[in-house]
Amino acid sequence: MSCEVGNKIIAGYTAFRDYRVPFSRPYPVVDIFNQNGQLAITAGSEMFSTHNVLNQDIYQIFDNMTVYENKHTITGGVDFEYFGFENSFNLFYYPWDKFFSVKSFLENDSISGVNFDQQVRDSQKKPFQVSYLKLGQLALYAQDEWQISERFNLTYGLLYVPANKNDIHFGTVDANGVATTAPDADAQWTALNNFIEQDKYLSTRRGKYAQRNGAMLPWYSQLDFKFLQSFAVGKESKHKIQVSLDILNLGNMINSNWGIRKFARTTDPIKANGVDVNGVPYFKFDTSLKSSYVDDVSLRSKWQMQIGLRYIFN
Repeated sequence: MSCEVGNKIIAGYTAFRDYRVPFSRPYPVVDIFNQNGQLAITAGSEMFSTHNVLNQDIYQIFDNMTVYENKHTITGGVDFEYFGFENSFNLFYYPWDKFFSVKSFLENDSISGVNFDQQVRDSQKKPFQVSYLKLGQLALYAQDEWQISERFNLTYGLLYVPANKNDIHFGTVDANGVATTAPDADAQWTALNNFIEQDKYLSTRRGKYAQRNGAMLPWYSQLDFKFLQSFAVGKESKHKIQVSLDILNLGNMINSNWGIRKFARTTDPIKANGVDVNGVPYFKFDTSLKSSYVDDVSLRSKWQMQIGLRYIFN
């Protein structure tokens, strides 16, 4: 027997700093309307650029270990990503003043009317609005590639399909390993159970591990149509003009329910939330998932027509 171990660790950090710089000094927005109530003149600061900031920090660490033992290649690892977002958007930080005629604007004075400079000073006493969001996601995986013969390899992964409600726990785990059952645990199980039942493959794997590439996308059919007609140019000339008509996905042109492709709605319907001090894993299921596949609404699922004109020299 022989055994070799290889390990690969990749760590990364990505930072994005995006901001907008106003084209003018701080000032209120002044809109002047005409006698019909229509906006005629706009002046002042461009309100969308006031302390408009988006900062993103992304940390990634990936550890992949591979064990080579005889005819088995066992791979396992962990993938962790942490995202931090800081977003500041202050659309109405400075006041928005409205005048319903040029005359009323010109007659405005800083004593009895609107003092624009004072508005700026008052506004700058307020803090900018800033929103923060921090989140992380953890993925664990394992698989075994078994070389049964020189021409046949079998690869399988640890993707378990729960047989019943007792096979899975829904909730969260804190930093001390203390688990908290999700208040909607019953609803999550009902949704997961229905999701498994509607899937032709998963419904056959209850209490077992899902096989690698065990499920396939639904079959689809597409019928295309092409028409070509050539016309001679003159009686003696060998030149031709060729007119063509192509209809791609003719079935969808006849019936909107035909020629529709589908793709997987999700590749990870169950999220791992952690393992408690007793070694019990806790998960979360997206209760909005009702079906395994969703219609592809791109051009690949829509009929298209094109007309061509070609001149042929002989």
